[in-house]
Amino acid sequence: MDTKLLISVIIPVYNVHLYLRQCLDSVILQTYQNLEIILVDDGSTDESGIICDEYAKKDMRIKVIHQVNEGQASARNHGLQYARGEYITYIDSDDYVANNYIECMITMAEEFKADLVHCCMEKFWKHRNEKGISENFNIKVYTASEALNEYCYQNRFMPSPCCKLIHISLIENIKFPVNMGYEDAATMYKVIGNAKKIVFMQKVMYYYRQHNMSTMHAGFSDKKVDRIRVAEQLKQYIDINFPENSRAANTRYILANFQLLMDLPYSKEYIEIRKEVEENIKNVRRRVIFDNKSKISIKIIAMISYLGSPVLICLGKIYKKMNY
Repeated sequence: MDTKLLISVIIPVYNVHLYLRQCLDSVILQTYQNLEIILVDDGSTDESGIICDEYAKKDMRIKVIHQVNEGQASARNHGLQYARGEYITYIDSDDYVANNYIECMITMAEEFKADLVHCCMEKFWKHRNEKGISENFNIKVYTASEALNEYCYQNRFMPSPCCKLIHISLIENIKFPVNMGYEDAATMYKVIGNAKKIVFMQKVMYYYRQHNMSTMHAGFSDKKVDRIRVAEQLKQYIDINFPENSRAANTRYILANFQLLMDLPYSKEYIEIRKEVEENIKNVRRRVIFDNKSKISIKIIAMISYLGSPVLICLGKIYKKMNY
């Protein structure tokens, strides 16, 4: 390739020694080689930090930062401070990417003069062999407003910083909130909002490992209440900066409140939160029902909420089978 842009790959690392080598191998063997690879060891207590140092000795592009355990958000923020690349991509240390992941993403960025490129990710539980990569895939170009509309309606664009190539100008002044749940969702809508042109590739190039120790499969904690705080922040951001998408934001907002309602334990300490969630749903459900762009499944949630929370919660098992 003629492209010589430096790409910064930021990988937060914490107690993933079983999976870390596969992640790092997928990065150092990229077909696009002009990389700086920043590994932020977030106080690992297993062999992860040792593996990071081992790889740094073998590849001069790798820089290792060891910090006390402060969480993934802090690790990502710390890594960004050291990034010198024109574009940034984040990879979680228990995941891995296709061998031409960065080459394909930077090609799209240059071809369309885009400051954000988003590919698709595939979830998997066990070790899998990478599928054959098709040369044919669909591409769509969005403005920030169009992308946020898709994001709020949950049609496209994930809140994770992974599976994205991000121009440094979009994120250099944004921090992932530390000690907060759903820090990805609290950050990425701002990054999307800063973009001038966004390319969405209908192509799987990022492989997202599922395991029982991952955040997504952890039990209930108070940080899960942050789901509705983030949804409220998104709603306010949209109302102020992209008011044409206010109806779409209501859909994302009611879904976040419903998801929390499903997860909330039945105990006295969460009574007030439960009341708040129920009131939030009441406040937007009519607008969601009469929004012809809302998914049918979200409309059904809004309509059933008129029958009361107990009935709504009983539909949880059905809801969890839906692909959001």
